[in-house]
Amino acid sequence: MMKRFFMAGYPGAVFPGRRGGIGLSRTALLVVGLCWVSLAAGQTCNPQMRHTTPYRQFKTSEDGNLVFDRKTGLTWRRCLLGMQWDGVACAGPLKTYTWQQALAASQASTEHGFQDWRLPNVKELKSLVERACSSPAINTRLFYGDPAGWIWTATPDANSPENAWFVDFNYGYDVTNFKSFSYGVRLVRSGPER
Repeated sequence: MMKRFFMAGYPGAVFPGRRGGIGLSRTALLVVGLCWVSLAAGQTCNPQMRHTTPYRQFKTSEDGNLVFDRKTGLTWRRCLLGMQWDGVACAGPLKTYTWQQALAASQASTEHGFQDWRLPNVKELKSLVERACSSPAINTRLFYGDPAGWIWTATPDANSPENAWFVDFNYGYDVTNFKSFSYGVRLVRSGPER
């Protein structure tokens, strides 16, 4: 039996209840919620794990605004929408969007002279997850200053039309939630930066 908990930090997230065999107590959910609020706590990495997104896999543009992934062939906007690369880190206010707004904002973007920006699918966005680290679960040498948080994908939930997939960059999980909730957006395009 699935239970739906509405708590600060994980509104609407579905977790299996005790009858499902794996359950999270309300205390565990509160801790997860507090981790979302505590964005400045700093990244934690497991030194025993091999990094899944090593720096050498990527190339940054001359101006530092774009990151090209040599493994996937995708070019990423270095900072989340609303934030700008200041030469050292992503800075400025993070904008959040509902799923429909995220799709529209990505398709309308002409940042850095490109017309083909889009919202990544769940597989593409998960390719940025650094599995050896958390809070944030991303290569901070490349995406320095990015807050750990929830980022929309273009992938709708096939089992629930009111939901879509997002990636939780606190811990690297992909989860579905209501399209009406507001999360961050990372732009992607196919091919090299130029």
